[in-house]
Amino acid sequence: LKAQIKAGMQIKDVCMLAEEKMSERFGKDIAYFNFHSIGHGVGLEVHEYPLLRKDNDSKLRENMVITLEPAIYTKKYGMRVESVFLVKKTKLKELNAYAHVTEIS
Repeated sequence: LKAQIKAGMQIKDVCMLAEEKMSERFGKDIAYFNFHSIGHGVGLEVHEYPLLRKDNDSKLRENMVITLEPAIYTKKYGMRVESVFLVKKTKLKELNAYAHVTEIS
């Protein structure tokens, strides 16, 4: 996913791409489970604009710092994994100190 997201993309397209990838992985309409934004900007404050939501027509700009934090919630459990990225011209550069490896069975 991070190789497909780059500067100049509309935020709503980033959200749709993330939902498609999660739907492929989990085999369900993930929009039902992910009812909030899939990320946000990071700057002087932890939660800043832009909000990564399907109704945001803004574009990602090079050198923005954003989070991607898709989530899945059921009636009983929930899971959200947050990763921080630097938006580059051709892809995202992960800024986390460690890579996330999650296996759900």
